[in-house]
Amino acid sequence: MKLRLAAPAHLVDLAAIGDLRGIRAEGTDIVIGAMTTEREVIASDLLAARSRSSGKTALVIADPQVRALGTIGGNAANGDPGNDMPAVMMALGASYQLTGKAGERRVAARDYYRGIYLTALNPGEILTAIRIPVPPAGHGYAYEKLKRKVGDFATAAAAVVLTLSGGKVATAPSA
Repeated sequence: MKLRLAAPAHLVDLAAIGDLRGIRAEGTDIVIGAMTTEREVIASDLLAARSRSSGKTALVIADPQVRALGTIGGNAANGDPGNDMPAVMMALGASYQLTGKAGERRVAARDYYRGIYLTALNPGEILTAIRIPVPPAGHGYAYEKLKRKVGDFATAAAAVVLTLSGGKVATAPSA
């Protein structure tokens, strides 16, 4: 809306929907509710223990005021190429839980982004959660972005998750 790319007739505040917040382990995934703030991502003991890359990336998003109110779902959902989380989610093999009138579906982060501000969201759907598979033992990660000043949007960014096996790189998904 800020960029005048959308002019909805109505706005709905999702902040009071508790099911859209929080970070939990579910099987081999970590599930992060779309309304979980970047500050909550940074402070998560679960993410720190099992998938540190999300929390580390959240540290370079904007400034403390934005991280206190800005959500991981908001950062990931709109297809803005300057946002930080999309590249990290693609490298991590994350999937997005999308919910609408037709029910719920999951879309891999790599398939979700179809162009600048173009996503796999159907009309009437919202991103409700992000599912991150717990990276295997022996993994490492990096996220770097080029920006004009501290707290700015990325001009260019790259993310990678490396997994070592027998002293050699076994996998290296990147975005």
